[in-house]
Amino acid sequence: MWVTRRGLLTGLVAGSITVLAGCGFRLRGMGGAQVTYQTVFLRFDRSVPFELKQPLAQAFRASQVMLVESAEDAQLVVELGLFQRDLSRTSISVSGQTTAELIRLSQQVVAYRMADELQVMDSAVVVMRDRQIDPSQLLAAERELQSITQEMMQLLAMQIVNQINRSYQAIQP
Repeated sequence: MWVTRRGLLTGLVAGSITVLAGCGFRLRGMGGAQVTYQTVFLRFDRSVPFELKQPLAQAFRASQVMLVESAEDAQLVVELGLFQRDLSRTSISVSGQTTAELIRLSQQVVAYRMADELQVMDSAVVVMRDRQIDPSQLLAAERELQSITQEMMQLLAMQIVNQINRSYQAIQP
């Protein structure tokens, strides 16, 4: 019996998928913890951009959590502190122009349960991405940066909500 190259490859791929599924492999950050609170109050530092506030509110609403107008009405208070956006040049051309850079978005988050003022979370949530730049296409590179930044803001918002949910679940009795 001859085994063809294609049959061998198909068997290896199917076997890999079976092993990964069987061991409970899951991509980090996908899914998230089950939400056990119904209301949240968001407090923002002046450095937090609107481009993050909007997807953060949408992420909470998508989790069936109601945003309230005052901390007294909330089960959970989330304070977004200092927001930072850093662009680091990682590669330059012979003429000294930037050809690659690393984009880093960082958001300080403190969350606490209102009932007993127990701190649920105090950490910085960070998203990073690199990009290549063609020095002859600077206008297109600027548009690409805007698009990448928007995607990164949405990812940052989802990561904030997921980390809060996991931290909140960890303190539940």
